[in-house]
Amino acid sequence: MADETRSAFERVGWLRALAAQPFEFDFHQALRRVETTFRHLPRWGEAAKPRDEPLRIGQDPSFDFSPAAVRGFTLPTEDRAARLTIGFLGLFGPQGPLPLHFTEYARDRIRQAGDHTFAAFVDLFHHRMLAMFHRAWSHSRAAVSHDRPEADRFRTYVGAAFGLGLPAQQGVGAVPDRALLYFGGLFSMASRPPDGLRAALSGYFGHPIEVKEFVGEWLVLHADDRFRLGHSPQVSSLGRSTVLGQRVFSRSHKFRIVMGPLGEADFVRFLPGAPGLASLSALVTAYAGPQLAWDLELIPAADAVTQLELGRGGRLGLTAMLGAGRKRGLQANVIVDPLTNSTERTLR
Repeated sequence: MADETRSAFERVGWLRALAAQPFEFDFHQALRRVETTFRHLPRWGEAAKPRDEPLRIGQDPSFDFSPAAVRGFTLPTEDRAARLTIGFLGLFGPQGPLPLHFTEYARDRIRQAGDHTFAAFVDLFHHRMLAMFHRAWSHSRAAVSHDRPEADRFRTYVGAAFGLGLPAQQGVGAVPDRALLYFGGLFSMASRPPDGLRAALSGYFGHPIEVKEFVGEWLVLHADDRFRLGHSPQVSSLGRSTVLGQRVFSRSHKFRIVMGPLGEADFVRFLPGAPGLASLSALVTAYAGPQLAWDLELIPAADAVTQLELGRGGRLGLTAMLGAGRKRGLQANVIVDPLTNSTERTLR
C-alpha cells in the first residue's frame, strides 16, 4: 500500500506543483484533490490506520504569523510519508493555544539537536484534528460529497424526499439514479402538474414533449358493476348510478405524452421493446404513480418513415410504408400503449 501511494505521488503532476508553490493552494482544496487522487483509500477522518492515509498533516513550530493556510508540502520518501505543513489551527505559534515556551522548546530542539520528537508528538493531534475538521467541512458541501458517488451523503438526503433514500431503493430502475436526483425537485412536489412531467421528460430525452390531459377511453365494467334487472337493488338514474352496457367512456384517468418530431433512430428507440420506452415508462411511473393510465404518441419526422424496399430493413406500418414514395403527403403518428406494447397509427 505504501509503495502504491508513493508511486502515485510521483505520477501526479499537481502534487509536484503543490510542493513547489504551496501558498497557491487552499487547505481544503489540497485535501480534496488528494482525496480524489487516491480513491482507493478511505476519506479524510475515516481511516482506521495511519497507513490508510496518503499523507500526514503537521505544523512546524514557529513564531511567525502565517500568510497562508498551507505553508509547505514534501513528497514521500522510502522512510517518510508525504507531509502537508499548515499555518492555521495549529497548537504552536502566537495563534496556538499552547503557551509560547512550548513552541520555543520544540523549535530549539529541532534547530540545535535535530530532535523532532516533541513536534512529531504534537503532530499526532494536528493530523487527527485537521482531518476531522476537513471531514466536517466536506459533509456540508454537496459537490465535495459527490466526489465519490458510491458514498454520496447528499444523494441520500435528496433521494429521501421522493422514495430514493434507502439502499434497497437505489439502482433498481431503468433510469439511472443520477437522472432522478437531477429532477428531485419535481419528484418531491406534493402535487404533480403536467408541466413538471413535461420538463422532466424533455430534459432527460432531449426531445419536444407535450402532455395532453383528459384523454378519453372506453373502460370495460366488471360483471358485478353492470346494471342487471332484478340484481341491482340500488338504482337511481341513468348516467349517474346506472350504466347500460358493458363499458363506459371516461376522461378522468388517462393522459397522453406526445413526443416529436423524431428522426428515424429516435423514433425506433421508443417503439415497443426498445430501451427508450422502458426508460420513459420508469420516469412516468416515478412521477405520476401507477394510478393513472397513459400512452405515448410518437410524431415521426418527414424522413423517418421511408418506402419499403427489398434488401432494406424496416417495420411495416411503423418505420416503412408500402407505396410511400407515391404518397409522400400521407403521414401518420404512432400511439404506443406501454402496458400492452400495442401500437395504433393515426393520420395527421
